Amino acid sequence: MKLKGNNVSAVGIIYREANPREILIEAKTGDHPWELVRGQLCVIGGNWIGENARGDKGPLDTFLREVREELSLDRPRGSSLELQKLHEMPLEDFRATPIKRTPAESDRALLEGLREGILAQAEPFLMALNSVDESAFVRADPQHTKGGTRGISCYYMMALNEDDWGILAKLQFDYGNLSNESVTLITSLDEILETGHHAAFAHDYVLRAFFMSRGFAEAENFPLVEGGRSIPLGMPCKTYEELTELFDIAKTPFNA
Repeated sequence: MKLKGNNVSAVGIIYREANPREILIEAKTGDHPWELVRGQLCVIGGNWIGENARGDKGPLDTFLREVREELSLDRPRGSSLELQKLHEMPLEDFRATPIKRTPAESDRALLEGLREGILAQAEPFLMALNSVDESAFVRADPQHTKGGTRGISCYYMMALNEDDWGILAKLQFDYGNLSNESVTLITSLDEILETGHHAAFAHDYVLRAFFMSRGFAEAENFPLVEGGRSIPLGMPCKTYEELTELFDIAKTPFNA
């Protein structure tokens, strides 16, 4: 019998090679329709859903496409179509995410070059069945009626050398945000442990596993959302044909 999931996501952990305690991550914006998720950390990437995803041959294609769409100094109004398809909920489009100043063309080119360099280094880390119980959403919002979440997440990791990390850090400092969908930040294992900052969609379990794989035993105390769970499933599948032979996925680009 196949394991069931609502959807497939492909995401990546971008970290500083010289100090893997430091990562680039996103925080969900305050206009997210689910109160629990607002402000929570979320690894960069996206879902295998929608017209643009029809050409993705496997999760790595989805990850590369989503990051190219997302890591940008452009500021279009955010589309809610993906969430509508995933969770069958009518939503207005999101407002553009904030940025400190009008981007210089040289910085646009710098970020695009850095982004492509990051993507060229993507290595598989883990595939997991992630879920968050409905009770967690209801605790944050008693009016929540859309149930919990359950999906297959494919994780990749990318180590940035000191030159590239320096460019990334400067762009993040200058603009305050490098994502046109959420809000990016550079944080660290130490800061997360100190603040107790939660991560969305059970990504907290995999972030804990990542930090522990780098040799940081204190990551055992990583803050976890009550009601979340993550079941490791080995390495990410190379193709969606392989993945859908193993798992029953409710929402794909071809049936949602």
